[in-house]
Amino acid sequence: MGQLAINGGAPSVTLAQDGAVAWPHIGPEELAATARVLLEPNYSFYEEAYRLEEELAAYVGGKYALAHTNGTAAIHAALFALNIQPGDEVLVPSHTYWASCLPVAAAVNGVPVFVDIDPDSLNIDPADIEQKITPRTRAIMVVHLGGVPCEMDRIMEIARRHGLKVIEDASHAHGAEYHGQKIGVIGDIACFSLQASKLLPGIEGGILVTNEREYYERAVALGHYERVRNLPQDSPYRQYEVTGLGFKYRIHPAAAAVTRSLLARFDSMNEARNQLMGYLDERLAEVPGFAPMAVPSNSKRVYYTYRVHFKSEELGGIGLGQIIAALQAEGVMAAPERYAPQHVQPAYRDEIRRVYRLVGRDEEWQPPHLPVTESIHERLIGLPTFPQGTPELVEQYARAFQKVAEGWRDIPQVDVNRGPVDGSRSTIR
Repeated sequence: MGQLAINGGAPSVTLAQDGAVAWPHIGPEELAATARVLLEPNYSFYEEAYRLEEELAAYVGGKYALAHTNGTAAIHAALFALNIQPGDEVLVPSHTYWASCLPVAAAVNGVPVFVDIDPDSLNIDPADIEQKITPRTRAIMVVHLGGVPCEMDRIMEIARRHGLKVIEDASHAHGAEYHGQKIGVIGDIACFSLQASKLLPGIEGGILVTNEREYYERAVALGHYERVRNLPQDSPYRQYEVTGLGFKYRIHPAAAAVTRSLLARFDSMNEARNQLMGYLDERLAEVPGFAPMAVPSNSKRVYYTYRVHFKSEELGGIGLGQIIAALQAEGVMAAPERYAPQHVQPAYRDEIRRVYRLVGRDEEWQPPHLPVTESIHERLIGLPTFPQGTPELVEQYARAFQKVAEGWRDIPQVDVNRGPVDGSRSTIR
């Protein structure tokens, strides 16, 4: 396919990419929705959150939804709703964003117990979940990483057998399905982020979804003091109607309005992205040395992020850095995996040891050994998801991978540019 661009050949990707990766896609509908709520009289614009909750609950098939300031606040509310107590253990993946794990310790004084991941899907490994359960375990936090559903049948069976609750961090998975069921109503509680880079962006915000009235009411009491008085008369949380329980997690009405406007055309936006990235999945599956992420059978993934498995052994053992540098020279926006392993970060060492002292556990916490998580950065390549891309651009990407795979013997030793590639300007949850 010609000389590699890294050696002076013509790049494979010639089309402009800035517009293809631009996100969020804010149009006149969102601007009009924002203006509408800001001009509503007598603070009635706060009811915009109620409308969003009704529509989002209907979209995923849940009974209750509660809008929050952000996805991290929704996760705090979920942990509180499940009554996670000081010292209680919550099983979490290490290969994720920190907001999936750190609130367990920092917000409710629980203990995050790190679980390894499946090497193909990159999601939490049900087999390792079984190995990490102890008498202190109370819940499992699953993360549908990059929009790929976890193996929920196996996870729910394990949870029910051991009497555990399941929180779905669905911040990457708006619109994904598992065996015909929308992600967000399979576990006990689900949390969605609405941050600007997410598939359904309100610029900032979060949503908690559950089918259990008790969990919904506890979440209301925690962070929505002005709504406690609207709970049913028999709710034990009505006694807190003056104060709530100390937090204020109300979503901004403009964020709710933007989210509602985008939700009206969300499926079509998702499907356009799915078609482009699904085609890239098919093409890369045919290229030696590369493979798309595995998706559970009878499931429908969405594409918040895009990871490619690099199989060095199929290309003579060449290093990941060399491959990424060659792809970048071809015009591909490629970079190493962006998520650092959580279990080795100092915040967990300090917070978990603090919780141990708080509950009188006379032991020194040490990071566990998670072999898959710790090795995954040597074989992952991150790509953008082209929310506003074209088939022609995706085809150029596929040809770039094919060209690099065919010419791997000619790739020199070079450093790789390490930068985010998902089209977002930040990784804030």
